[in-house]
Amino acid sequence: AAEQLLRKAGAQFPDAEATPEVFSGACGKSLPDAARRDLELIFSGIYRGALPEFVRLLEQHTAEWPPEFLPDALDLCVQHKDVRSFLLPVLDIQGSRAQWLASRQPVWKALFVDAEFNWSESGFRERLPFFAKMRKEKPRQALELLSSTWSGEAAEHRAAFLELLQVQLAASDVPFLEQAVTDRSREIRWIACRLLSLLPDNKVHQAFGQAAVACLRVWPDIQPENWWQALPPFMDTSKTLQEDALRERALSRLLAILPEALAAHPSPATFLEEASNLQLAGALLEGIAWRADRRWQQAVIHFLEKYPDHDLRRDPALSKVLMSMTDADWNQAMAVFIQHPPLWNSPQNSITALLLQEQRPWGRALVAGLLYHIASKAQKPLAFPTPLLPQLLERAAYQCDVREAREIANALPELSQAAGSWKQHLERFHSVLRFRAAMQFHFRNV
Repeated sequence: AAEQLLRKAGAQFPDAEATPEVFSGACGKSLPDAARRDLELIFSGIYRGALPEFVRLLEQHTAEWPPEFLPDALDLCVQHKDVRSFLLPVLDIQGSRAQWLASRQPVWKALFVDAEFNWSESGFRERLPFFAKMRKEKPRQALELLSSTWSGEAAEHRAAFLELLQVQLAASDVPFLEQAVTDRSREIRWIACRLLSLLPDNKVHQAFGQAAVACLRVWPDIQPENWWQALPPFMDTSKTLQEDALRERALSRLLAILPEALAAHPSPATFLEEASNLQLAGALLEGIAWRADRRWQQAVIHFLEKYPDHDLRRDPALSKVLMSMTDADWNQAMAVFIQHPPLWNSPQNSITALLLQEQRPWGRALVAGLLYHIASKAQKPLAFPTPLLPQLLERAAYQCDVREAREIANALPELSQAAGSWKQHLERFHSVLRFRAAMQFHFRNV
């Protein structure tokens, strides 16, 4: 096994004496052969979508990642950031094997945060993941590190670091953020102001609150002048712009913050419709995602249910709103949206992209909505599945509860009667369900 790993690593090793140390001290239960065969099928690409569930089952049963699959796992982490987010922590926790192997291959070594990490001598690509992890675990120490090199960072790098401060954001961050509000970069000033708007007892938070109150006095008639002048100086209002343009820019920024005075509006649904009429719904979506206020998230769901053809369904900020939701609310939203094909039947659609990419469980109502739609289409003589439907069906097969999905499918005789390409895609759906059920059973023997 050691030789196989070393060959796959594709690197020269100083001597063979170091290898026994790597394979000593297993840190979990060994997987049965059946579960290893499941992993082989996953890495072959036949059931690649089952990898997140395999990793969850591995963690639940405190089992050890099979050593023979370490090179494949490390390669996958390098190639796919989404895989890295759930697979790398397992490899990192389980320790010596993966880290020893990665240390012999530069492209793998970069995956692991070194305990002896040298912040001042490392570049941005190494610092950013280290800072992200440290901010979660030791937020104050992370900020101290960032402060030590802040002035020498490029503007785009400062912006990337600054956005990570939203994690574990606290009052102790205020002095640093107030300094960032005066940064020479407009983007950095904007990010700093948004972060400060989430924290009480600072000048920026107070200024946004005053501007929100002034805005509400004239909303939705935004013609009265000078309400926007209560905003903090980050607005960069140019003297060459007409006052109407200044007012529009200020209002967009204000909505993208959604200060508490606006968030407390008694009717978010009405406010959203009025913002839509003013061509400001996109900015408001940014604020709803930023504030992650459930009342406003629900207003977005009801708005799109009422106006499924609205251009808002294509707004990139809609993805942020949906991603800010809990799993239960996300499922509620998607179950509503799946009943309105205009909301999801385009690959460029924000809703479609999230359905295909988000690692969230699909609830019963969402799976039922998709299968009902397919059942109604499969019975029409000249109806053929669009390229998008097989992708959604495959995704549903991996994200659903296996038993629930089978119950729903069995209750729809139209699905068993489907022919042609419909039948082929439904057979694939059931094949994935069978594989997942078998994989879950195999882990019971761990």
